[in-house]
Amino acid sequence: METNINFDSVVKVITHDGSGSGFFFRRPNYVMTNFHVVEGHHTVTLELQNEERCRATVLLVSQHLDLAVLQVDANFADVKPAEFCEGDTLALSDKITTAGFPLGSPFAITEGIVSSPRQKVGGRFLIQTDAAVNPGNSGGPMFNSEGKVCAVTVSKIQNAENIGFGIPIADIKKVLETVDSITDGEKFHFQCPGCDKAISEKVEYCDSCGAKIPAEAFKEVPKTALTGLVEDIIKEIGLDPVIACNGDEQWKFYYKGALIIAYVYNRDFLIFYSNVNLLPKQDLREIFEYLLKDPIPPYQFGIKDNDVVLYLCVHLSDLQNDNYREKIMKQFSTLPEKCAEIDDFLAEKFGCTFPERKNKQD
Repeated sequence: METNINFDSVVKVITHDGSGSGFFFRRPNYVMTNFHVVEGHHTVTLELQNEERCRATVLLVSQHLDLAVLQVDANFADVKPAEFCEGDTLALSDKITTAGFPLGSPFAITEGIVSSPRQKVGGRFLIQTDAAVNPGNSGGPMFNSEGKVCAVTVSKIQNAENIGFGIPIADIKKVLETVDSITDGEKFHFQCPGCDKAISEKVEYCDSCGAKIPAEAFKEVPKTALTGLVEDIIKEIGLDPVIACNGDEQWKFYYKGALIIAYVYNRDFLIFYSNVNLLPKQDLREIFEYLLKDPIPPYQFGIKDNDVVLYLCVHLSDLQNDNYREKIMKQFSTLPEKCAEIDDFLAEKFGCTFPERKNKQD
């Protein structure tokens, strides 16, 4: 009989350093992922498989177990949490299904078998599988044949094919027990490597067992000056820059249904763009002549496949210039509204149609 695995619980976890995977495991709105996915961040972005996004705060990190628990700042009561298996019952050749967002791509699953239920790696025991595991899968669930989470994907050996690893349920339960002990849920917590106590204040040694707490335990990765500028632009648009974060110097958000992409190209240029319309199926000369006239500077038109693209591209040195910065930031912040204006014009004037859009403004 086929097992119904709850893949809807799996989400993408995004920071300014990149992205990984995670999964809802408990109501109200708790998500598990790897420590290394959120390392140095106390607030991250979650993206569901339908691209709906929200903020999440990091409630607990366990550096020694490479696990983390997040609290979602939104109501996802309709998302069914994944269930954990009861214990370490995996055996050699048991079926494993991994789920996540490999290489930051859309959601995907892979299947394999347990190559070793207790493989010693770096001084600890992990589950080894031949299921395909890639960067981006980290923090996602591994499901057993009953559709329950039996491990959390953690890594892949470099330059080795068909080898992936998962953190076993015994280690996961240590984190769950620590989460249950937390009473001040608004704070960031670090799990003591000695006694698993949740520590919420910066200390040198655990007051329960005396274990040394890493000096960087509570440090956050500082934002670059460029990241700060882009976040200010997104705030000016009226949106949450944390939710717009899409990885290392990349952002994406919807404005009046249209998708806006922002990114740094070749460490030299900041680009905001949107696919505003689809080209008409005939009489292309008239619209091409219009687009080539550069009619709405400083914004420019381009053609990508069948899409009409509106974009603004600025050299980073101009953003660093005090004389130009404020003007350029204003140009970036008004691009989404200009997209909303020009798409209607192109539709009425040249018969352009609209690309697929969201029904709501995020």
